[in-house]
Amino acid sequence: EGDPITYSYAWTQDGTATSDTSPTISSSDTHHGETWEVTVTPDDGLHAGPSSTSAITIDNTAPEIVSLSLSPLAVYTDDSLTVTVVTQDADGDAVSVSYLWEVDGVAVTETSATLDGRTDFDRDQVVQVTVTPNDGSVDGASMSDSITVLNTVPEATSVEISPTELFTDDDANAVVTILRVPFPQEL
Repeated sequence: EGDPITYSYAWTQDGTATSDTSPTISSSDTHHGETWEVTVTPDDGLHAGPSSTSAITIDNTAPEIVSLSLSPLAVYTDDSLTVTVVTQDADGDAVSVSYLWEVDGVAVTETSATLDGRTDFDRDQVVQVTVTPNDGSVDGASMSDSITVLNTVPEATSVEISPTELFTDDDANAVVTILRVPFPQEL
């Protein structure tokens, strides 16, 4: 007949009627696990036509890693390496993270946010961490970062001349006390 048609919308959330009458429900009004149903009724201005209903269950959105950083930016053999992670979850769920540390491609047993160089890595090794977020239902996409361990320079704590009393015919020797030498080095 060519009459303009308008539509009315009636929404229910988990079987309970809502006050929403628009064709769109905002994502901020939904949460995973909820079942939303819409009933649409056409009207040509003279009569309402038969209604049609459709329902959908809201899926869980996986959590995300917003940022990941290793510190310190320059890591040495006797440092601890720490990963800092910022996560988010569109559903508002609490997010936990798991850590996988690898040194030169081999997994280590540490599963916390910190890796100790005194026991887990040495000079010139590549340390990588892979972090995976979980919202209690599903894992999100993992994110990784890596760093190469630098050489720790030895430090001399004291230097003395031996013997303590020198004469013109004596050889003088420097006696060095080393605070740390992470690797065998010649002085």
